Amino acid sequence: MDQSLFSSFAIVALVAILGAVSPGPDFVIVTKHSLAFSRRTGLYTALGVSLGVFVHIAYCLIGIGFSIAESIFLFNCIKYCGAAYLIYIGLKSLLAKATPALKMNYEHINHDLTPFQALKTGFLANVLNPKATMFFLSVFSQVISPDTKLIIQLAYALEIWLIILGWFCLLAFILSNRKLRSRIVHLQHYFEKGMGVLLVAFGLKIAFI
Repeated sequence: MDQSLFSSFAIVALVAILGAVSPGPDFVIVTKHSLAFSRRTGLYTALGVSLGVFVHIAYCLIGIGFSIAESIFLFNCIKYCGAAYLIYIGLKSLLAKATPALKMNYEHINHDLTPFQALKTGFLANVLNPKATMFFLSVFSQVISPDTKLIIQLAYALEIWLIILGWFCLLAFILSNRKLRSRIVHLQHYFEKGMGVLLVAFGLKIAFI
């Protein structure tokens, strides 16, 4: 691998890491599910986020991303659908009833999400985020030119996808730790409300950008 190509991969990796760890709807969703439900739910939510990332990467690589970014109608459709979805799940958290701490049993959660529900929530939170569209367009426009080989483009895409998947799976694994959750069990209801406020705030922010 020549020096310039190695530098490009390093830059893509750094940008992907910074994008993944920065607070946003994906971070809130994975955090919320990992603390409120089971480790399995947190990991499926992380996988859902990564599948949304895969969609963004795919349409950017084939050139549709530029059309979305330049079309006010398409971009606004994504923006308002994403905002509405985040506000919806945020309000659900805000309106959720408190569960007495003594009844909280994280080994046998009575109201855990199904894998599909967790996957869907993570996927929609990411794929309907218009900021993700602009993020991936900006990344690929910096490292990909008309002369870039397809195999290199796919390597960039795989690198980004693996970094984001790895980060959110790690986040879900850490936050679903039994000892950690046992320490916050008495704050669970307040945590749920806090996550709801953040999701509504992100939804409103997206709607008015």
